[in-house]
Amino acid sequence: MVRPFKVVILGKNGKGHLWEYAFLVFANSQEEAIKLAIEEVRESRNLIDARPFRVIEYKKPIVFSELKGGLPEEWVLDELDAIGGYENLPPIEV
Repeated sequence: MVRPFKVVILGKNGKGHLWEYAFLVFANSQEEAIKLAIEEVRESRNLIDARPFRVIEYKKPIVFSELKGGLPEEWVLDELDAIGGYENLPPIEV
């Protein structure tokens, strides 16, 4: 079963500078999550030496990051007007 892991990788680039990358990885095991994160930093971030620093498995639902906060973009306001305004969005009980 696929589970979410936060994988923190430390690595050095060709100039010897130390970099830190944190990934939210969905994998079957901790080992697979580490492997996927290492492959990502080596391929897309050009790190020569990459090593796992910390791995956290999320066992309960959690918000990992906020993708946007602030005033709605113009296209959001346009679609909101098309459905009759904010009041027409369904409320969600928490």
